Amino acid sequence: MKRGRKKWKKSLKTSPQRKMKYEKCKDMLEGLRKNEEILRSSLAEHQATLHAQEQKYDALKNHAMMQLERANTELDAIKRSHAAEVSKFNAMLKKAEVKTSSLEESLEQKIKENQELASICDELISKVGSSGN
Repeated sequence: MKRGRKKWKKSLKTSPQRKMKYEKCKDMLEGLRKNEEILRSSLAEHQATLHAQEQKYDALKNHAMMQLERANTELDAIKRSHAAEVSKFNAMLKKAEVKTSSLEESLEQKIKENQELASICDELISKVGSSGN
């Protein structure tokens, strides 16, 4: 390998055209190396930025999930509370309906009793009125 390199270098000394090509290739290679370094550096920066953004996304996602869980817990508590209130009001309504029904029956009974008493009174009044004549 060293022998081939020496030959090549020797041939470059003899030919100015080859030397120009060599210098041009050397410059191009140096430019490519610099571009590669720039690209590697840029890639590293972008990877770091991506990692930071992923962490921020995960943090925001976790925060949102916690808030959603808390909201769902509160919603469940409110639903249970409202269900208990509805049950309580339904029981109160049923009790009021039973009481109303009982009062209506009692009222009807009193009306019948009053009618019977009025009939008895009318009968007594008519007897007293006819026996007094």
